Amino acid sequence: MSLNLGRLFDTHHLRHRSTTNPRSPMPSAKRPTAVKNKDHLNFKPGAEFKREYQMFAAAHGMLMVEMLKESFDLLKQAKIGGK
Repeated sequence: MSLNLGRLFDTHHLRHRSTTNPRSPMPSAKRPTAVKNKDHLNFKPGAEFKREYQMFAAAHGMLMVEMLKESFDLLKQAKIGGK
């Protein structure tokens, strides 16, 4: 009886493949999907700013979106004197 030791150590056949991305090792059910809502902002201020922003919001019991809206209102008041 001969054993194929190569097959015992080959884990390639155990990987789950996503149906939407064949190179993805995760099943598609666990992958985040693209946002289809057009009401989202899409910008990347950098890792350090994001970390500081999150920490500030958490320290003040706010959601990041609440802080963004409040800070924008304050900036508008400072720049143009109104809401």
